[in-house]
Amino acid sequence: MVARIWTKKETQQTLKELRKNGYKVEKIYTGFYKAWDVEGYIIPNELVFSALLMRNVYICRLNPDYFDAE
Repeated sequence: MVARIWTKKETQQTLKELRKNGYKVEKIYTGFYKAWDVEGYIIPNELVFSALLMRNVYICRLNPDYFDAE
């Protein structure tokens, strides 16, 4: 997993795209989201993305198998 700091707009857009593409996105609690690949591109129910709200930015963890994390 690769960590990035994103704005709220970037994070919400990514969550929207993940839902649109069939990934399971859950709001664990206010300000904390996780997304899984249920179908299993590589491993079934693999964690693809997570985001945690910190003040006015999100700390996001990206799975490099699913995101271009450069």
